[in-house]
Amino acid sequence: MLEHAEYREIHAGWMAEFEPEGYQENRLVEILIQNDWTLKLAQRNLMQAEEALWEGWTPERQQDFDVRLRSKATAERSFYRAWSALRSLLKELERRNVQTVRLQGKLEKLRIEIAEQRKALGLPEEDEPVSTEPASLHSLHTFCPPNMPSDACSKHEAGDVKPVPAHLAGFRKNCL
Repeated sequence: MLEHAEYREIHAGWMAEFEPEGYQENRLVEILIQNDWTLKLAQRNLMQAEEALWEGWTPERQQDFDVRLRSKATAERSFYRAWSALRSLLKELERRNVQTVRLQGKLEKLRIEIAEQRKALGLPEEDEPVSTEPASLHSLHTFCPPNMPSDACSKHEAGDVKPVPAHLAGFRKNCL
């Protein structure tokens, strides 16, 4: 029963240390926990074999000690491999988080630039609804500034209006 309490203590400690999110992190932490537990058992078994050797050397006790020593070395390698894999994953996740923050900063700068350019062109802001009313003849003129009042323009005859290409529908050209 004591071993179960020790295992739960190791499990709780590593889970609190890493607070894994997602399957990959969870799996690597579970492997680390299992390897830590195996290492702890291997160390305990090696100490028992060492105590037996101190009580009196025999070839059987020496062989048991050697087997347990190799077992401990294997458990240590497994533990440190799991530890290394987990640390590598965490470094990669941290690198991705830093990259995401940088990209979000660049995206925000681009949004600000686009908003400034839209404002300079007299276009509505992206979150402003575009009018669904039919465009006036004045708004179809490619030679009129977008902010020019319609009564200031003398080109309101249908024959003087240049058609707007389909890919520019809804936008006005700034030809100042």
